[in-house]
Amino acid sequence: GGVRSLSYDSVDSVMTSDHKPVRSRMELDVWKVNQDCRQAVYLEVLRELDRYENECIPTATLDATIVEFGDVAFGQLIRRSMKLANSGQVPLEYSFVATPSRPHYAPAWLRIAPDSGMLLPGETVDLAFSVLVDERTSAALSTHAEDLSDILVLHLNRGRDYFVQVQGNYLTSVYGTSLDILVHCKSAVRGMTRDDFEQCLDSGQFSVPVCVWTLTDFLSRYALDRGYSLFYWPGDRSLACHVRECLDRGLPLDPADILQWHGNSEDHVARTVVEEPIQLMRQGSSRVSMTDQTLVPSTLHSMFSNMDMANAPSTAEALERLSLDPWAVHPSYTRAVQNGQDTATGSDSDLESDQQELTADLNMLTTEALPEAIASANAPHDTGVDTVANCLVAFFASLPEPLIPVELYSACVEAGGVSRAAALEALEVLPPGNLNVLVYLLAFLREAVERGATTTTRVAHVFADALLRPPLGRVPSESDNKMLCSFIAFLL
Repeated sequence: GGVRSLSYDSVDSVMTSDHKPVRSRMELDVWKVNQDCRQAVYLEVLRELDRYENECIPTATLDATIVEFGDVAFGQLIRRSMKLANSGQVPLEYSFVATPSRPHYAPAWLRIAPDSGMLLPGETVDLAFSVLVDERTSAALSTHAEDLSDILVLHLNRGRDYFVQVQGNYLTSVYGTSLDILVHCKSAVRGMTRDDFEQCLDSGQFSVPVCVWTLTDFLSRYALDRGYSLFYWPGDRSLACHVRECLDRGLPLDPADILQWHGNSEDHVARTVVEEPIQLMRQGSSRVSMTDQTLVPSTLHSMFSNMDMANAPSTAEALERLSLDPWAVHPSYTRAVQNGQDTATGSDSDLESDQQELTADLNMLTTEALPEAIASANAPHDTGVDTVANCLVAFFASLPEPLIPVELYSACVEAGGVSRAAALEALEVLPPGNLNVLVYLLAFLREAVERGATTTTRVAHVFADALLRPPLGRVPSESDNKMLCSFIAFLL
């Protein structure tokens, strides 16, 4: 319809063909492009596509971008929450992702639940942030080498990233602090700075940690000297927090705030508290010494009197001097002195029999319940004393590296099935600082056993897990646990 013919004719002058050519002039209408209109339409189409694409991009809304935990103590679980909402038009897939500086999406002391998921348009979810500083994560925090803060990346699949800041104030504690540091500290760890810790390590001297002496001294005064039982009863949680706070701040344990008697009133006749002055043990060595922080009750003094710490005794020599009869674990053995040397008499069958008897005793300790014999006798105890005793066990369990290093775990398990001599040999490579603390602890535990506050098997059961820890990836078997209890019993 848009074509019109203006002329049409043939060309008669062309004679070379019987088909004469024709010609025509036509007029037709064509569209003329309006560049302004074309550009306007183009931009409108782009806007429509962009709007559609934006509607397909996931978007989210966070009710906060900072998670504040406040003061965080060792072993204290603190939870905070944050609300995440899908404010877009399409399903949203979210996850916390790792950063180039860290292989995991969050530091080891932080847990997030859920850390990933999907939300439909309009849905919301509460993200739970939990912080817990334990023996695995406390080492760097205790010395202020790291802070309790981090920036997390919340990634939306096919969408943008959101940044969430978590922060808190870790309260430095003796719990969770490396023993290598505590044996050098002469002041309360709560008030120490990073520079203080570095100067402390450069001192070149070490002693039994102040907190260990504080706990054992309290138990010597208000448990052993009063006839209370140890390591059988649970303590009080709130009271334990008070004890730990005193240890962290370097404050004395006030018996008026801690002691809480439980038992028959007629039995509550305490023996006189140690009235003799606490004796100070000083040694000439600058490398291994009992400093003036490490005061030892006179009842323990005799156990250390023959130890020449200046000459750095071997592990066997140090542990042998804990008692007059180191073979007391095996009654069938007798000690004799021949040519100035100790010898043990007894047959291999006697040793095997003793080992079977000890194993049978350890089988009884499968729970934390009070043994029937002591329960029936209504053994006197004090909740405050029980709490301090549990704090002592918890301290060694909280060490980032156990008192007996992980590298010696297998050797100690094997030695637990052999003899006391094998147990001493397994500890020959124990670092001097660890040996110093182990000797002090065993001396206290030995006295507690001798004075009837507890038993060898009970101490072995309670302290086996606190003093030794399996290597990463090894799950202790029932046999391992029995051998570890036997190992501790050998040392006593």
